[in-house]
Amino acid sequence: MGELLQIRDADDADGVGLQVFKPGQSFRFAATTTVASVLVDPTPAPVMTLRGPDGTTITPTVAHDSTGEWHADGIVPTSAAAGFWVRRWQCSSSTPSDAATVEIRFKVAALDF
Repeated sequence: MGELLQIRDADDADGVGLQVFKPGQSFRFAATTTVASVLVDPTPAPVMTLRGPDGTTITPTVAHDSTGEWHADGIVPTSAAAGFWVRRWQCSSSTPSDAATVEIRFKVAALDF
């Protein structure tokens, strides 16, 4: 059996602690895709989904930076529910024939006013 596709969230790889955002704040989340520790571009590209504690989902556009490197920019909606959110990078690839998913928690804090 060959090596499997892996997707890794950059914040998880860097050992960043729990990130906290406020409604209206911008974000950039990044990830890499590899096979046998070599950066690769799976087909189709990875997708990111954000899920809030109230079930709200947001699917920001994922940009391709270079081979195996991706990011998604966005703004936390002003209507975002406070609490723990999950961001999910998912890749259901046909090339290589494999799938990979990683989930990272972050927090949306209530506005101060």
